[in-house]
Amino acid sequence: MLPKMVGNNIIFDKETNELDNFVISFIEILDSLQINYVIVSGYVAILFGRSRATEDIDVLIEPISKERFSELYATLIKNGYWIINSTTEKDAFEILNDRSSIRVAENNKIIPNMEVKFVKDEIERYSLNKKIRVEIGDKTLFLSPLEMQIAYKFYLSGEKDIEDAYFLFSLFKDKLNNEELKSLIKSLKAEKTAKKHLEALYAD
Repeated sequence: MLPKMVGNNIIFDKETNELDNFVISFIEILDSLQINYVIVSGYVAILFGRSRATEDIDVLIEPISKERFSELYATLIKNGYWIINSTTEKDAFEILNDRSSIRVAENNKIIPNMEVKFVKDEIERYSLNKKIRVEIGDKTLFLSPLEMQIAYKFYLSGEKDIEDAYFLFSLFKDKLNNEELKSLIKSLKAEKTAKKHLEALYAD
């Protein structure tokens, strides 16, 4: 079944795979602690059926206090996760505050992992503030707006990024806000790449 867009929500009746279940389980922890988040980057296209591998899933979270991070850290450890690039809670929090990311995986595993970082700039703030809701059966995930996802992938302009952008545009082209998409592409100075690969968007 193809994803169905209803307003600003997407309903997707898919059979979740191992990667989806890993993501959902992690996000349920964020939800339980009321931590505001948005999933960005390659997993967005993969969730909707793009066939490619990924080692990490990027998730942006609202900056939180040391006390709230301590609660998150304890909950992750209790639920069988570890932080790959940190040995202590203090170090992990410092990494986030240094505008970098921590990588969270299930115990005794490295891949897949959640690459978690605090929102730090206007682009990331846009993604968090305008995130879209995706319902997968009785589970819910919040993703970056599709227009920003596509525009940012053209900004990155790697081969897999362009393929991700084209996949999402083709899948949701009848539901996208094309003017917003073009505006974001322009603001990211990615028009040259986008025009080369999305002729339909610039046909008029």
